[in-house]
Amino acid sequence: MGAISYKSLMIISDYLKNLERTECIEFFAKVEELFPDALRNQLQGEELDLYLQNRLILGKQDHLKKLIEQVLPYLSREAKDRLETNLANDGYLIFKNALYPAGLVEMFNEHLRIRQLISEESRLTQEPLLTYLEKNQEYYTDGQWEASIREARKFVESLLRGIAIIIQNTKQERKISFNNPAQVRKYLYEVGFLEDEDINLIMDGIYGGSTRLRLNPNLPRQNLARNAVSIVLIIGINWIKKTKSI
Repeated sequence: MGAISYKSLMIISDYLKNLERTECIEFFAKVEELFPDALRNQLQGEELDLYLQNRLILGKQDHLKKLIEQVLPYLSREAKDRLETNLANDGYLIFKNALYPAGLVEMFNEHLRIRQLISEESRLTQEPLLTYLEKNQEYYTDGQWEASIREARKFVESLLRGIAIIIQNTKQERKISFNNPAQVRKYLYEVGFLEDEDINLIMDGIYGGSTRLRLNPNLPRQNLARNAVSIVLIIGINWIKKTKSI
């Protein structure tokens, strides 16, 4: 499990201090209530980060996570971008105003969960999805970061194509050959299945990760691969659950 850092709290605080909303005022009060020792001793920087991590055993981090989720809708796009970057280092990902852990143990647990959801959705073609998912996890565990990102992309493209076919069959529309991933995304966006946040997450975290590696081989590959795996799990579970209502 990740540990929310002092810097992440400060990014939120710097923006919220100018907003006179009840939720924002409560954010400061509840943080003070959760961490009275830190405030009383005026801990700062790395010393406070260590203090927050030590509170994991008391469950304080989970409370702090929920507090952050409550104020996420009030952050500007710029503030949220800064926070997303820092929370990635803390071990968390933001999706639809919720924080998700990006640690390896959590990944394995979520892999089991998404495999179960895929097996329960009989309208999806099981084999390619499960194969891409397994290889994505296997390559990540073996430290083959670029290969892991590649399998993440294949999984996302295969899942979206399967969902597009389900929607097309349900609507009894004229058959479209969904061979182009961009065409699939466009179709799913137009019918209202994909939202802007979904598209941005795919393009930045999946396709963007591969592009950044090609342009700059010195980038931290493990972080990009971890981000891609987390995105696969978070949006994959979200999409499959959404498909059940089609």
